[in-house]
Order: sequence, then C-alpha cells, then structure tokens
Amino acid sequence: MNGQFSIYTKKDGGNIGFKVEEYKRPKFFVDYEPIKGTYKVNDKIKVTGVAKLTPETI
Repeated sequence: MNGQFSIYTKKDGGNIGFKVEEYKRPKFFVDYEPIKGTYKVNDKIKVTGVAKLTPETI
C-alpha cells in the first residue's frame, strides 16, 4: 500500500494528494454489544460496537 494517493470530494470538487512511504497495519479489535432478540433474513438490525487498540499498540 505504498505509493501516491489522492482524495477527491464530489460536493465541492476539492482534492488533496498524499504519499505513503511505509504502511503499518493497524492492530485493533472490535467489541460488540450482545444481540438481543431473534431475527430473520432481510430484517434490519442495529449493532453497536467499539474499536479498541490491542494492548501492544498502546
């Protein structure tokens, strides 16, 4: 994932370029609240979670 990249916004036509010289994969995990109830295929549900850094990252 090294190289030159850019981000473009459709709304106002803004853009910015940036260079990645060394990519380090982030180390994190996601904790989710337990799902309550039962659901069927195509039901819409809301899942709440929190991303946390792994202890060796802190």
